[in-house]
Amino acid sequence: MSSYQIKTKKSEQYYELQEIKILTTSKSPNKIYYKNLPMLHIGGKRFFIINQSKWTFLTGLHLRNRYSILSGFYLGGEWQHAKNSPLVITGKISADFITLLPQFKTDWLKISYMLKMPFINPQNDLWVSSVHSLAMVFPF
Repeated sequence: MSSYQIKTKKSEQYYELQEIKILTTSKSPNKIYYKNLPMLHIGGKRFFIINQSKWTFLTGLHLRNRYSILSGFYLGGEWQHAKNSPLVITGKISADFITLLPQFKTDWLKISYMLKMPFINPQNDLWVSSVHSLAMVFPF
């Protein structure tokens, strides 16, 4: 993943290039072709402090060859009880999903749970179920 970030006290912008696959070759040694274009992620955050709580507005766009621009757009927000509180709750909405992501972050432990729920079903004649994810990280 390649990434570039611009940070200030009240905002953050980021540009990421993910899933880079440089070259895919065919079975024939004389025929080489490119495949699997990477995903470009462009986003931004704006921070606000209201009554000691940290509120963050976020928006972004995932660009991928097989999706339209509008299907990659998302809006969201984060809430943190105090500026240095370990509990952060994030919510996002995109063209197809609503995502809730409560996180607990300290210097020695990070725990996050993600619930990604489709609000349009079926999608392209396929029933899409909710996704649950639990991660525990011990940074060192």
